[in-house]
Amino acid sequence: MVFHTFSRCVQGARHRSRELQDGKEHPCQDFCECGGSTASGKKGVKREYVYIAAADGHGDSACFRSAKGAEFAVMAARYICKSVAEKYPIERLFEPPVVAALAKEFVSVWNTLVHVDVSASPFSESELASVENARRAEQFRAGRQVELAYGTTLLGAFFCGDGWFAFQIGDGTLTIKDKNGGFSQPVPADERCFMNQTTSMCDENAASEIRFYVSTDLPQAVFCATDGLDGSFNTREQLTDFYTKLLWLYDEYIFDACAGCEKKRCSRECRNALAEEEIASYLPTLSSRGSGDDISLAICLCRDRNSVPARKRR
Repeated sequence: MVFHTFSRCVQGARHRSRELQDGKEHPCQDFCECGGSTASGKKGVKREYVYIAAADGHGDSACFRSAKGAEFAVMAARYICKSVAEKYPIERLFEPPVVAALAKEFVSVWNTLVHVDVSASPFSESELASVENARRAEQFRAGRQVELAYGTTLLGAFFCGDGWFAFQIGDGTLTIKDKNGGFSQPVPADERCFMNQTTSMCDENAASEIRFYVSTDLPQAVFCATDGLDGSFNTREQLTDFYTKLLWLYDEYIFDACAGCEKKRCSRECRNALAEEEIASYLPTLSSRGSGDDISLAICLCRDRNSVPARKRR
């Protein structure tokens, strides 16, 4: 099996519009990443792994460093995925004590990054003045519950060998296309994530709010999307139709131009690059036509080594 990953984050159309109106910066509060490496497992065994992760910082005035919080959440995911590849065979991930330990580690790493940042760069008066709740601002001044300023969701997936697991806290959607071609969202739903309410990495009981899905049955593809993307569609069927079209770009669409490729068949790498150029260019339009919110999308494709791309137009 060969894994291919892609991620892209774009500023929401609503934020861009506000910048034009008031002349102030309204930065993207999402963050996403994909990657992979080789880890040294027990007894020196080398294990290749890949991961995807996306996070959505909260828009509340008290969460004035949520863009950093989202980045820290993805950094924590990167660290945990490497740690898992080094410590655990995939079959051990089914064990409840291991899952509980991973949840605590996610939160511990994120909290550490938050407190290091606060120590290095204490909250400024201009930041505190933006907090609409005066009581909350005073708590921040006293150094209490500073994690809230960095509040964010997180979702992602880790792949190693013939197994994988997904993780999520808060809203957004993790959608898979299974080997039979069906779409599903296997991470357990959280009824606390409703409208503008969501669980968060900054919650006091965040470790108990992280949901997992573990499997040794590899899917065809996994899509991690923050709510700016899934909120741009009215139904789950519309969302999965969008993902079907993205896979079509990767595997079947005949591109008019294939940079530097004069072969009868595009290389897989070339097709991936062209598909991802199309996806990246469309996401700002999707935000404009849909939710208006920041959008993060991370994808992992699980391919058979013998798969080949569609024929290039001559």
